[in-house]
Amino acid sequence: AETGMTADIARRLYPGLDETYALTTDLTKPLLFVPLDGECVLIDGWHRTLKALLTGVDLLPCYVLSQEDADASQILILPPGK
Repeated sequence: AETGMTADIARRLYPGLDETYALTTDLTKPLLFVPLDGECVLIDGWHRTLKALLTGVDLLPCYVLSQEDADASQILILPPGK
């Protein structure tokens, strides 16, 4: 709630969300955030986020990677604009 995130915003940011599947997800599994262009970006956990929003859960566990950890876990670097 403090972030201003709503179910409508989540649907807009992640258009492929499957709401039926979202309601089956485990909210004890942490979300994953990484730094990108000066912001903290959610890269895993959109379905859990939607479930929390739809069911009134205000707090979810998460991991926030440092830039060093995010860089170390990078698999592929695409050229700019790709």
